[in-house]
Amino acid sequence: KAKEVFRNPLALTQYRAKECPSQCNDKTTKTWGCSTVLDLYAHLCLFHRRSPQYYELNERYWNESVAQALREREETNEELLQKFSDFMKKHGYEKKTQTLKVKDHERHLKKVE
Repeated sequence: KAKEVFRNPLALTQYRAKECPSQCNDKTTKTWGCSTVLDLYAHLCLFHRRSPQYYELNERYWNESVAQALREREETNEELLQKFSDFMKKHGYEKKTQTLKVKDHERHLKKVE
């Protein structure tokens, strides 16, 4: 384990989640932080949607015109599902949950189609 730390050292950043690891089981996000504010916001969206920090970042960065443009994009359901799956995997969703996996969410979303 010590060799892994030296191979991939963690960098202390200013983008730390205040309420971890209560819902996400990720101690490093609170202690070391995320590499960017975007990564922190993604983490909060996935695991801490009721936290004051989520609402603070959402208010700061939400842009209705961008959201409207995103709603107007034409993508297939499969493309959106693949982006969703990639996003969940990139942010380590399966490392933090013991019950639902990404494939379970994919299956549920396919039923909604």
